[in-house]
Amino acid sequence: MLTMDAKLADAKVSLLTGDAQAAKKQAYVLAELARLVSNSRSTEQWSALVGDFVASATAVAAASENDPKAVRQLLRGIAERCDGCHEKSRMR
Repeated sequence: MLTMDAKLADAKVSLLTGDAQAAKKQAYVLAELARLVSNSRSTEQWSALVGDFVASATAVAAASENDPKAVRQLLRGIAERCDGCHEKSRMR
C-alpha cells in the first residue's frame, strides 16, 4: 500500500510540473500494483473494490487527455477509490 501511495504522489508531482504523460504512466503502474495487492485478500467486497480501483487507474492511463488540469481531475477519481476502500477497512 505504501508503494501505491508513493506512485499516486509521483503522479501528482508530475501534474504539478505539467507532465501529464508521466502522470498517466504512474496511473498504469497503480493499476498493476492494485492487481498485486488484490492477492492479499479474497473476499467479494475486496475483489469489487480492487476491480473498481483498477478500472479507474486504467481509464486514467488510457485517457486521450493531455492537459495536466484535466488529468488531475481524472486522478482524483483514483484517490476517491483509495479513500473509499480505506474507509470500508476502518469500519471493520
